[in-house]
Amino acid sequence: MDLITGDSSAYDNYPLTPSTTAAPSVSSRMAPPRVAEWTDVTATEGLEGVRTLKFTSIKKLNQVLEEEASKASPSPYLILKSVKTTDLAKIERARENGQTQRSLRLAWFEDLDLLIVKVPTMQHEWVYGQLMKRLLIMAGTMGLEEEICYLGATKYQGRRNIAKEADCAFKPLSRRPRPLDWPTLVIEAGWSESRSRLRVDARIWLENSGGEVKIVLLISPSRAARSIIIEKWESTPLPDSRPRTRSTITIEPGSVTGAPLTLDFQKVFLRQPVPPQEHDFVFDQQYLANFAQTFWTANEIE
Repeated sequence: MDLITGDSSAYDNYPLTPSTTAAPSVSSRMAPPRVAEWTDVTATEGLEGVRTLKFTSIKKLNQVLEEEASKASPSPYLILKSVKTTDLAKIERARENGQTQRSLRLAWFEDLDLLIVKVPTMQHEWVYGQLMKRLLIMAGTMGLEEEICYLGATKYQGRRNIAKEADCAFKPLSRRPRPLDWPTLVIEAGWSESRSRLRVDARIWLENSGGEVKIVLLISPSRAARSIIIEKWESTPLPDSRPRTRSTITIEPGSVTGAPLTLDFQKVFLRQPVPPQEHDFVFDQQYLANFAQTFWTANEIE
C-alpha cells in the first residue's frame, strides 16, 4: 500500500516540496491550499477516548488489537506513539506477511512519530465496497472500464511528512498514468461514532494533495438510528481553497434526504464528458434507499 499527508484547519502558506512525494499532474498546477503544522492535538482530532500506547513490537500490537476486538463496542481506531521510520516499515512488513491484520489502514505523522491505525470491520468494508462496485459498473456502461483505475488502499505521501491510506480511491489512468499520481476520488467509511474523524480525513486528502484530490466521499452508518449518512467533500475555489461539504445525504428507513448523490465527471476523469454516453455519476434516491436496505439486511444488524 502507499499514502498521503495531512494538516489541520488552521492555515499558513507552505512551499512546494521535492518530487519525492506524490507527483503533481498537469491538471493541478495551481497555487496550493494553505495549511498549518500538525500537532498531537490536531492529528488526533476526532479520536478522543481512543486507546493510546507506545509502539514496542508487533507482538504487543497484535495483543492490543485482540483486546480491543473482544470488547462489546470495540473502537475502530488505535493511536500508536514513538513510531519511527523503521517501526512503520516493521508494521507494514508484518501486515504484508500476514503477521498482523492485513486490513489495517495507516496514517503516519512522521514529524510527530505518531501512527493512527484504523481497524475496518466487515460492515465497514461492505458499505464502501457496494458504492465502489456501483461506480465501476457506471464507468463500464460509459465504456470507461479500462480508464478508471481502482487504487484500493494505496498509500500516498504528501507535502507535510504525513502518509495516509484511504479505504478506496480512483484515478483516470490516461491523465494520471504514473504510480505516484494522486487519485481524483477518495472514499472513507466508518460508523457514525467516528464521523468527526472521517471529516479530518477529508481535510487531509483535499488540503495536502495540492488540489489533486477532487472529491472525498464519507460514508457513515448509524446502528442506533439505522441510517446511513453520505457526505461529499470538495475544496472551494482559490484563494480560499478550504475543504467544504458540498452535499449531505441521509438515508433512513422510509426516507432519503439530499438525493441524488452526484459525482462530477470532469472531477473524476479530469476532462469534459463526451455525450450522450459519458455523463456525471448519479446515484438516485431509489438506488440509495436500496443500498441502505441491503446493507442492514446483509449484515443482520438489528
